[in-house]
Amino acid sequence: MKGRTGKPPSRARALLPIIALPIMLVGVLGSLALSACDRHGETAATASAHAWLSTVDAGNYSQSWADAAPYLQHAATEAAWEASMSRMRAPLGKVLSRTTKSAVATHTDLDDPCVIVKVETAFEHRPSAIETITVMPGKDAQWKVAGYFIQ
Repeated sequence: MKGRTGKPPSRARALLPIIALPIMLVGVLGSLALSACDRHGETAATASAHAWLSTVDAGNYSQSWADAAPYLQHAATEAAWEASMSRMRAPLGKVLSRTTKSAVATHTDLDDPCVIVKVETAFEHRPSAIETITVMPGKDAQWKVAGYFIQ
């Protein structure tokens, strides 16, 4: 087989379609996999968790309760939440850094969808902590924090 110049194509040029097709397929399948990974809302849930954490970081515990999912609001009154957060979070000091470690879609014991977001946080008075935030979709389709735990 001869190329445009009348000469046979080089071996590398002849192999190009054979090599390019699998690479293009990997790219397409990879982008489909990323879409499938977020089908359960991990990205939106993580963004919601970080927005909520900003409210907590500012020490506005009452607002963090108001912004939370009904699940959390039924588990603790606003006053109890404020007192608990004041005891748990205030002594840690300000946030120095925070990195998302994982966001996993799962279901609660009652089979409600949720995303468990884990972040590694360095606080002023505690250099290494793992914050676990459970986020659930509300009736308005907005992700809201339903649980919060620091290790």
